[in-house]
Amino acid sequence: MPSLSIEYVAHSPWKWVMERVQEDINNSEKPKNGNTTTITNMKEVASRDDLPSAELLKKLSEGIPSYKKKKLRNFTFLLDVVQTTDKAIHCCYHGISGALDGLEDKDELVRTFQRCRIEHLEYTPPSLLLRWDTTLQECQLIVKDQLPMLQQNTNENGNSSTTPFAVLKEPLSTKGEGIHFVRNVQEIYDILEQHKNNDDALTEMMDIKGRIPSWILQAEIYPARLIRDDRKFHMRSLIVAVETLTEQVHEVNLYLFQSHEVRLAAMSSAEDENTGERCREAHITNAKTSSSAEENGNKNRLFVMSEMEELQEYQPSLELFCASTFLQLLPDITRRVAYTSKECGSSEQIQKHVLGGVDCMMTQSGKWYLLEVNKNPSCPPLAECQPSLQQHLIEFGRDLQHLLTTGTEKGTKFVKLEDLIPNDDISGTHDIVEVLITIRLAR
Repeated sequence: MPSLSIEYVAHSPWKWVMERVQEDINNSEKPKNGNTTTITNMKEVASRDDLPSAELLKKLSEGIPSYKKKKLRNFTFLLDVVQTTDKAIHCCYHGISGALDGLEDKDELVRTFQRCRIEHLEYTPPSLLLRWDTTLQECQLIVKDQLPMLQQNTNENGNSSTTPFAVLKEPLSTKGEGIHFVRNVQEIYDILEQHKNNDDALTEMMDIKGRIPSWILQAEIYPARLIRDDRKFHMRSLIVAVETLTEQVHEVNLYLFQSHEVRLAAMSSAEDENTGERCREAHITNAKTSSSAEENGNKNRLFVMSEMEELQEYQPSLELFCASTFLQLLPDITRRVAYTSKECGSSEQIQKHVLGGVDCMMTQSGKWYLLEVNKNPSCPPLAECQPSLQQHLIEFGRDLQHLLTTGTEKGTKFVKLEDLIPNDDISGTHDIVEVLITIRLAR
């Protein structure tokens, strides 16, 4: 049987991970019998234009609006598997799927949960959407008498005995930037008003998104579970959606990588608990670390869940939460894939996938909440990774390459989401039961 090679392009933050995967493949022992088709070599090319599939990608992008072409250029990995001898394409595995398009933007995530009619399950914190040009009167009508809050913080009348903060998120906020803690409608409006006349920001949003996204007013995860000197944290779990095309019918398989990152706040939240304020470095867990925090020895805030003894018992509940949440969304994801394939084109030689960085936070009582979904997220620089985190990311890259090119998760840390839901203990709504029955009958 002919041997196969991989030619690939990796988004810059992931280059160091794929270089290690490349080393593993190129230095591995090759089969001697010649009776199996095996990937024997892997190499990086300079750009997507140098891939064997460059012409296929060019055809896919013909006639697509410019902002949608940018979606095709937003990827983690592009892998082309070719015949080693003549470079003929065997199959391509490209991270350009639209499966998570309804989840990557913060306002679209809220709308997707509304459309799927699962807001009442509180997978995400209660949220309100505010247009960029919302007036003070409109703001008062939307927010009414009370900021969004978790159900556990309300009494029988739906009111709170305390005055919690809410979190106001800018449409393109990232890495902790554009996050505001607010206490009332006036504070919300003042922040919106400050940004309303920023023509550069509006132009940027139109250029990137083809629209002007809404601001999000969201309940604060309070009280949050605290660890290590009363610091807040969130989990980053990695989910991969893989498209399959069978007799012109699009299907999506969802996989969870069973190793999770812990992202720790730079400072303890205990100090400002009674001050009536919110210190950003104590309450934003993915923010850049300031020089003052680094001086206090808090530069390293990225860990792997398996090395943190105080969190290991929560891994099963985290994975069950991720599985339940995304299986509820699977029908909507599948419809979106069918739509985007018609809109952006498809090829039988290109199997599409997409990586999702799923950020979750836990309350003091042990309930998980989905904060956001990062489509094709960045990877921490090698210099910022402890050995355990390096190993976690390299193993992810290696297992992802295996999952995509072999079509099976066996022998990896990936698991299909439906396999995380016990057959004799299906919890949730009628919809998730129907989804599981459909999946399991199809096997």
